[in-house]
Order: sequence, then structure tokens, then C-alpha cells
Amino acid sequence: MKDIFKLNTGFMTIALLSVVMALNTQIFANGGGKILGKVKLAGATGKALTKPELLVSAKGGVQNVVLTIAGIEGDFKADPITIDQKNKAYVPRISVSMVGSELTFLNSDAILHNVHGYSGVETLYNFAMPKFLKKKATKLEESGLKKIRCDVHQEMIAYVVVTDNPHYSITNEAGLFQIDGIPAGTYKIKAWHEKLGSLEQEVTITNGEKSAVIFEFSPEGK
Repeated sequence: MKDIFKLNTGFMTIALLSVVMALNTQIFANGGGKILGKVKLAGATGKALTKPELLVSAKGGVQNVVLTIAGIEGDFKADPITIDQKNKAYVPRISVSMVGSELTFLNSDAILHNVHGYSGVETLYNFAMPKFLKKKATKLEESGLKKIRCDVHQEMIAYVVVTDNPHYSITNEAGLFQIDGIPAGTYKIKAWHEKLGSLEQEVTITNGEKSAVIFEFSPEGK
């Protein structure tokens, strides 16, 4: 009886491993390449920068850099995002999502705010959020960089990068980022920061493999 149990368990283990291997193969076949990267500031002094518009770790890692990849086509699901108004600040300050996604604004402050969205100098939306209006949504209709400002509190600023595919990321406190599930091919990857500007480089993705990408911004920006 024990031998039969061991035999059945062995068959189940082999079957499970086969399923996992098949799933992994399918993921890689559908574009399982990955980017692991870092964004840093040249000439790091060992002292962290803590201004909301420029967050840099002591080791030079730049936070809140948006990474996007151009040239990936497909039928993608919308990726709704939320921005809160809290302590007279937009949280998060930097966001990224896709065209057609819903952008929801919350008001956690017990005061009046006015949400004013721009694409360049063109107004996209402009609405008041009194203290009793805790939630209001709009839609990201077109790609590009969008700026948001509160007309009541001018220090309140946020940015949303709107792209046409879901292969994007935002750097963390150490300046690190990761983008998964990228179809095999050669692409342009762009790094954007609100103060430092934009950098771009080419990256080649291979199914089932990791690609390393390093961006280094000049302190003067570009």
C-alpha cells in the first residue's frame, strides 16, 4: 500500500512539474522577457536629496522616474489609477497609465481643492472638489505627459505619463525598476523625470531572459 502511495505521489509530482514547465514555456513564448534597471544621478555626493520634485538616495538612486517602452502593440486592458489630495499634496505625485484608463481623484482633506489638468498649455479638465466631494473620476483620453495643478493651492502639482501599452514602471526609493512580460524584440526605452528631463536608449529583449538597463541623469538635466 505504501509503495502504491509513493508511486501515485511520484506521478502527481511529475504531472505538476510538467504543467508548471508548460506554463512557463507559454509565458516565455508569449513574450516573457524582463528588464531590471536603475536610474541614478551623476556625481552623487553621499547625501540624499529630499525635495518632492527631486528625491535622490545617498547612493544616487533617483526616485519617481517613469520608464516607458515604445512600439509594443496589442489589445491591452485599461489600468485605472487613483490620485489622492492629502495634506495639500497630490499622492502620488508621479503616476503612469494607459490611454483609455480611468483616473480617479480623491479628497482626503477637509478643504476645497480645484483639480486642473493640462496637456502642454491646453486644459483637459478643470473642476472643484469641495470638502464634501470625496471622489471624482475622469478618463485618460490621449497619450503624452499630463500636468495636474490645484488652482486653490499652487504648490500642489502632479504628473501623469499616459502611454499606449502596459509595459512601464516607476523607480522606487533606490532608483530601481522592473518591467515584466515584454515581447521579444528591440525597443526604445525612455526615462522621464519632472526636473531632470528625459533619456532614451535601445534595449533588446529575449524570451525568458533578463536585460539590464542603466540610466544616468546629469544634475543639470537634459
